[in-house]
Amino acid sequence: MAFEIKNGSVLSDSLEVHAVDHCNLSCLSCSHLSPLSPKRRPALASIERSLARLARVYRAKTAKVLGGEPLLRGDLLALIRAIRKTRVAQSVRILSNGTLLSRFDGEILDSVDSVELSVYPEHPIALPVMRLFHERCRQRGVRLYLRAYTHFRASGSRPGTRVLALVQRLYKACWYAHAWGCHRVDAGRFYKCPLAASTDRLVRPPRAPSSGILISDDPSFFKTLADYLAAADQALPACSHCLGVAGLKFRHRQATRAEWKAFHARPTESLVDYEFLERIEAGKVDDRPDWCGPYGPEGEFEMGNGTDSV
Repeated sequence: MAFEIKNGSVLSDSLEVHAVDHCNLSCLSCSHLSPLSPKRRPALASIERSLARLARVYRAKTAKVLGGEPLLRGDLLALIRAIRKTRVAQSVRILSNGTLLSRFDGEILDSVDSVELSVYPEHPIALPVMRLFHERCRQRGVRLYLRAYTHFRASGSRPGTRVLALVQRLYKACWYAHAWGCHRVDAGRFYKCPLAASTDRLVRPPRAPSSGILISDDPSFFKTLADYLAAADQALPACSHCLGVAGLKFRHRQATRAEWKAFHARPTESLVDYEFLERIEAGKVDDRPDWCGPYGPEGEFEMGNGTDSV
């Protein structure tokens, strides 16, 4: 995991905060399970309280505001300002599917350091629109990043699996858990994997253990957090429903709610790309997503690995 403990604080690459859980799209293998989620806008006061408590012992390079589609939240500007107020992160980035660019008003753009757009085949952004938005960002000193998705990998299974050896294999090969250094705050809990938070809320059976830890202002919380992050060898409870990055690969498409549920009703074993999993285990692939590509007829906007500025 991309974090370190220094001078009594946990320093990490990124921390995710959901503005909303629902979305205006229904991608077949949304890793945050938005097509399964009812409309949910986490309370602003609850988010600010959790982040303020966490900030006493934790700092991230970037706070990522996403969902769902974050621009569906009416008080998005207030949320961004609340995140900045807690000083839990050095910078703030919005992650959007790009279908609501008109809602990126000047105040929202002025409140963030960067914007990351995920563009899908069924909802392309016209190049003149993309160029105009790029120029608006440039004028304000906001960096624009692009992920042009062509494929997805199956992300999860609602019934999951009881084969602990398979769960552990998927966990050890998971770039979310071990390479991408992305954490998440949700409903007063801290998660060392952002996908585990969605799985906990939408798939976890009643009374099953949580994959996150309660954020507390108790003096012992720093040790609790450090111990939780240091336990990197054992899969989380949510991992029994997750495919990490080794799910079956397929062309990206939108799905009805019924299609989405039917696809994820399959057991974990039938959704694993075993050949790809073995290649990860053998060190034959790096941690660059293989489901993205350049955007535009001549690759005018290069996707790179998600950190290349356009």
